[in-house]
Amino acid sequence: SKLEKGCAVEPDPYAGKIPTPSIPGSCTTSGARDGSNHVLQPGKHCSVNFNGTPTITFAPGLHIISGPMMIGSGANIVAEGVTFYFPDSNSELRANGQLRIKATAPTSGPYAGILMFEKAGGNKTPFIFNGSLGEQLEGVIYLPNRNVTYNSKTNIQSNRISLVANTVIVNNANWNFQGFGSGGNEERMVYLSR
Repeated sequence: SKLEKGCAVEPDPYAGKIPTPSIPGSCTTSGARDGSNHVLQPGKHCSVNFNGTPTITFAPGLHIISGPMMIGSGANIVAEGVTFYFPDSNSELRANGQLRIKATAPTSGPYAGILMFEKAGGNKTPFIFNGSLGEQLEGVIYLPNRNVTYNSKTNIQSNRISLVANTVIVNNANWNFQGFGSGGNEERMVYLSR
């Protein structure tokens, strides 16, 4: 009964404030990857497809995802102190269900606090989070050109996360926000801004 319609759009708090990285000419990682364990160093990852149910560790730093990065069902991702950059509308990071991920943004440097981002003003394209067993995310997810969809049953635990997107569709998700305040304060807060 308290739903407001026709609200004015709030200004984008991150527009023009995140430095755009230089894109390397060569790829650090590309093509199909088999095996159970992978460690990816910072750099440009071009159209990578991980087969099977791997554990993928992203070393701390900036990871540029050029083209789709497809991750098999049941994968485990560790990305602590990491920023993912998507340079164009074809870039995405997608797991095919049963994913476990722990991802945190850097605490210092030019991308401090930024977990995922792209340049504003591109084509509007989908960015899909398929069903997961657990997602522990911390940082800003800045995807202003994306229509974000949470499919299947997605389990998300977050204590510091901001999401900027063109649209958000939640088909089925369990959100568990940990205490947001300092000093053990268990205040839980969700703020939706159009």
